[in-house]
Amino acid sequence: MRQHLAHCVHNLNLAGADVQAISNIVFTVDKPNLVYLRQVVNAITTMGQAELVTYILGPLRRGGGNDRKLSDPEVHELLALRRLRNQLRLGSLATVFNQRFPIPMLDGISERTVSRTLSRANVSQKKPTLIAIGADPMAQLAWLDRISHADPLFILDLDEKSASRDNLRNQLAWSHVGAPAPVQQPRIEILGFSFSIISIYTALGFLVWRIYQGSITSLEVEDFLRDDLGPLVDPRHFLVLDNASNHSTLRVRMALEETFQGRWDYCEPYSYNIKPCEKGLSMVTTWLRERSDRCTTLQEAIDLIDEGFRVHSVAGERGSRAYNHFSQFIENHAAYLEDGGV
Repeated sequence: MRQHLAHCVHNLNLAGADVQAISNIVFTVDKPNLVYLRQVVNAITTMGQAELVTYILGPLRRGGGNDRKLSDPEVHELLALRRLRNQLRLGSLATVFNQRFPIPMLDGISERTVSRTLSRANVSQKKPTLIAIGADPMAQLAWLDRISHADPLFILDLDEKSASRDNLRNQLAWSHVGAPAPVQQPRIEILGFSFSIISIYTALGFLVWRIYQGSITSLEVEDFLRDDLGPLVDPRHFLVLDNASNHSTLRVRMALEETFQGRWDYCEPYSYNIKPCEKGLSMVTTWLRERSDRCTTLQEAIDLIDEGFRVHSVAGERGSRAYNHFSQFIENHAAYLEDGGV
């Protein structure tokens, strides 16, 4: 409209007296006030070339924001990197992106640019969902059928937890709105020390556990089975455990057989999504996360971990929360009984 008006004034040699003609030519509907239009026309006739260009371009729009720094292919690369590294903070993600995809004429993208780009792509932050990548659902169902005879009140779930800083620090991950944010199993670390815990989880809470500084090998697993768990085993108990390498050595399998007399079984690979102990360990981790800052010595860190397991143990105040974690085993056993125990 501004360009058309300037063209009428300059190229058609229409003076201010011809304001009605200008109005008829330029404006087909919503015609402006003729007094105001005459003022605009008179101003245009006195404008130099630079002023005329500025007038035609019009004032800067307010609220439109700056031009987007990323092209569509670069946005695609950023979103792909966000999916791959979905627990990185925004600033760290910007740094990694700038290292991988240097942008000409720019010093790289900022944290705010990353935030705006993710928001426009409908990607939000949320609590991560642990998924069993590589699991075979049919094999898992067959395994559940194989252990369906075991009374869930007497199932012992053996599992281990590594203690890492990531578990206490990054609690949110990124993915599209309405979609889960899968992450790998976290580790826990307190005061810079790395801990590992081997434990037995039941429908009434944690039964027994042992804390190690460092990793757990098959030797620690064997000692735990013989010395810690062995004296507590009832003839009705049935043990489930994953087939990690430190659970599968000959000496460990001999300890399993001596302790349980055949009442044990390895779950299918990548089946932590159906193992109750994973949920129990998650509760302990959350409890530790809220209190780990109070530790000032190595012994205090060990004592805090031990307290976290005691709180969620068979005799602890939160032990009863374990029952719901065994619901899949409970339903599995109920179906076994309905079929006549076959």
